[in-house]
Amino acid sequence: MSTFVRFDPVFRNLTGTESGIDPAALRAVLREAGVSFVEVATLPGPMDALYVDDTGALAARVVLPAESRPADIDSAVAMRVPAIPLPPGGVTEPAAGTVLPSGETHVRVRAPGTLDHWFTIRIWTAEDERRELLAYAANRRWELETAGAPFRGHRVATDDRSKILMMSAVMAAGLTPGWSTRWQFLDGGALELSGADVTEMSLSVQAYVNGLFGRFAAIKDAIEAGEITMTCQIDGHFNPLY
Repeated sequence: MSTFVRFDPVFRNLTGTESGIDPAALRAVLREAGVSFVEVATLPGPMDALYVDDTGALAARVVLPAESRPADIDSAVAMRVPAIPLPPGGVTEPAAGTVLPSGETHVRVRAPGTLDHWFTIRIWTAEDERRELLAYAANRRWELETAGAPFRGHRVATDDRSKILMMSAVMAAGLTPGWSTRWQFLDGGALELSGADVTEMSLSVQAYVNGLFGRFAAIKDAIEAGEITMTCQIDGHFNPLY
């Protein structure tokens, strides 16, 4: 029984096969749908390594010429997809001349009867570096804010739920004479805290968080001024607070 091999009419690469179905019916369906196909007994190799030549026979795809297979490109300035020598019918996707955004763009090189080639263009400008550093600094500030604050040799939980509980305790202490509670800390320790102690703890946490925001503002200014160029410098600026 024949195997029906569908192929891309532009690059003539194989796109799929059908078999085990009534040949006449399948042939009619494919023709009606305008699908390009050939009939073979068996595939002579892996489908992705074959193409349909001008005679309608299956042949092995060949490697693109060396000049059509550029290596990855790294650039510190904006650029376009370069024009490269291509065999007849060859293209790049995106097309040559396409303006590229910052970051990575994977470019595909195709030509009829050849194996596809991929190369990557990476554009990383000073502005990209600043944005990356600012994002790192903002995330680091958030990590430190929610990782806990120091208080009397312990570390107070500072996630959003813990902040609400702390505020509730301060309010309860202000309304209830002689109020106290046993407060559990992140390190597993606990302290008996009076209303004044809870207020002190809340103010200590607030000072810690404010300090992080103040350091972040200074780090942001230093990044924009080009004085901070590495993440380890950001960690160093935050270091006195944690």
